[in-house]
Amino acid sequence: MKACSLIRPLLKRRTFIATLALAFGLVTLIGGCIGTSMSEVERDVHIGIYQNAPKVYLDEAGQPAGLFVELAQEIARLEGWRLHYTHCEWEQCLQMLESGEIDLMPDVALNEERDKRFDFHSVSVAHSWSQVYAPSGSSLRNLSDLNQKRVAVLRNSVQESYLRRLMGELGKQIKLIPTDTLEQAFALVANRQADAVACNQFYGERHAPHFKLYETPLIFMPSNLYFAVGKGRNTDLLERIDTHLATWQQDTDSAYFVALKKAMMPAPGFVLPQWAHWALAVGTGLLALFAAVSSLLRWQVNQRTKELRQAAQRLDNVLRASPVVLYTLREDASGVFNTTWVSNNIQKLFGFDAQQALTPGWWLGQLHPDDRPAALAAFRTLSQEGHLTHEYRIIDAQGRVRHVRDEVKYQPKPGGGVATGSWSDLSERYEQTERLSYLLNHDRLTDLANRWLLRD
Repeated sequence: MKACSLIRPLLKRRTFIATLALAFGLVTLIGGCIGTSMSEVERDVHIGIYQNAPKVYLDEAGQPAGLFVELAQEIARLEGWRLHYTHCEWEQCLQMLESGEIDLMPDVALNEERDKRFDFHSVSVAHSWSQVYAPSGSSLRNLSDLNQKRVAVLRNSVQESYLRRLMGELGKQIKLIPTDTLEQAFALVANRQADAVACNQFYGERHAPHFKLYETPLIFMPSNLYFAVGKGRNTDLLERIDTHLATWQQDTDSAYFVALKKAMMPAPGFVLPQWAHWALAVGTGLLALFAAVSSLLRWQVNQRTKELRQAAQRLDNVLRASPVVLYTLREDASGVFNTTWVSNNIQKLFGFDAQQALTPGWWLGQLHPDDRPAALAAFRTLSQEGHLTHEYRIIDAQGRVRHVRDEVKYQPKPGGGVATGSWSDLSERYEQTERLSYLLNHDRLTDLANRWLLRD
């Protein structure tokens, strides 16, 4: 009995130690699993950055800034990404994206050539268009006025390729001057080494006054702006970007609209003097100085509030003045797309009320009869292709034939996908081409067909 009484405490002690060891092992194992899963969530994302304020740029302190940077940083915070920025010139950035040296490139306008090189998300970050800027007193009124003009452009930009192609179609000669940065392009015009500069309206609106340049009526090539990744790589990044953009764009108080309004604002010109910070810290007894600084701060708040109101108004004006109609579609269970929203400027551009455009069958009814089969056939491929760009004719509210370029991006979703698209009016371009063709093929004095056309 005495031996048993001695053994029992020993067994209990061993059982306790074994249990404690087992618990410690489980805690260590669980901690390791948690640590592993957390490390798997974190991700390094290498992103390109170039100088194109206010959309993306390095500020005076060398820090990444701009609309796309703020959106990327907010998404990275929510997703657990670690962003690593690589500063590069525009063409170099695209080459690095294509080769896989960087994972993500902001501020990329989608066109057919880039769609073959890169992948894009579905919900666009912003809508942009190109505009020509020139010194005061410029006589530029339409694109044909660019004949024999020296026009500075960003090297390998969409503006360079578009103007070269368009002026060739019109039989005009344009002297394009490619530069590595937009700042260099604007400086060439300011120094009278070029007659005009063509760029996106975001950059032009902010920087043209600094170079004493003014916007001209020459507006062309509306486009949507996206983040891009290398072809077949990092599609998960695009999915997360789409998710956040789709959510933010439904909330006017979201991080998206805060960043967008900030991008439309002029750079702040007031900075509180350094001595004021010191005075606020140590001059508790200097009531007069405290009152002066307080008054100064109130003035600053009022100024910033005024600027915010102006920025909001400018943003609204930009959307109203946009030379392109935006719209959204939703796919039902049977695969039919229904229009859910159309921008109000459709009335200004084509004469239709936005609510009228939401009527089922409206788009089909406005298609030109000769273009209807091809347009419908192209649209049937949207859900499979994911992206569609095609040109066709419509009949506007006044009964006139109009040429439009329709660009649509499709995003699959449970229960039916969604699509965002834009209508660009190409009528003027077609009319210029037809006028040029007529002049080439008819005698200017008699208005009769040239004799060589009658030889057959």
